Amino acid sequence: MSKITLVGALLMTACSSTPTTGYNGHNIYEYFPLDGNRAWTYAIDDNSLDYLTYVEKTDVVDAGGTKITTLEYRQQPQGGDGTPGDLLYSIDWSSDSAAGIVVYGYSVQGAESVTYDQPVQFADYQMATGDTVTTDTNGTSFTATMVGMESCTNLWTSETWDCVHMNLDDGDGDDSAGPPFAGDWWLAGSWGASSFQNSGATAPWVLTLATFCDPSTQDCG
Repeated sequence: MSKITLVGALLMTACSSTPTTGYNGHNIYEYFPLDGNRAWTYAIDDNSLDYLTYVEKTDVVDAGGTKITTLEYRQQPQGGDGTPGDLLYSIDWSSDSAAGIVVYGYSVQGAESVTYDQPVQFADYQMATGDTVTTDTNGTSFTATMVGMESCTNLWTSETWDCVHMNLDDGDGDDSAGPPFAGDWWLAGSWGASSFQNSGATAPWVLTLATFCDPSTQDCG
């Protein structure tokens, strides 16, 4: 994958733009793009860990017109050459105008992978502040809430972004454990997660770098 950092005009355009809103709320899927070749790097905000989290789009499966995308989340040593290290977990996502943001399953390193009989609705395609959507699957009741639109910052750019704050509760009453997509996410238009705090994390993971390349045009900024 071509990992060319987007800078200059593209960065300014993406950070200043706000996806379309309408009568029914914000188009949430536009805040979690999965097109092209993408990768993100995050640092934990409280410096409690000696590694970064590197996220990379690795696989896409077309399931009846829905593109299910695997994102791998790996340890990346701080101060190294940027080479991703051990796999932490992977999550199978989709994000589109038809179904919104959906999770189909996940796999944590060293544990058995999980596939949901009914995919988990992480967000409807359009939501307003306070809206919720519940998914009952595999004996668990997930509730996704759009907490609201919030200003958010990260370690990649000095710009302040407008982010959708989503919370995904796995219904077990224990915030210290759960699937890796459960927790709080701050999603930015055109880029995806500016930060996220999944179950068991001591602080949010904050974006330090994002890369994108359109393989059809080789448009890499």
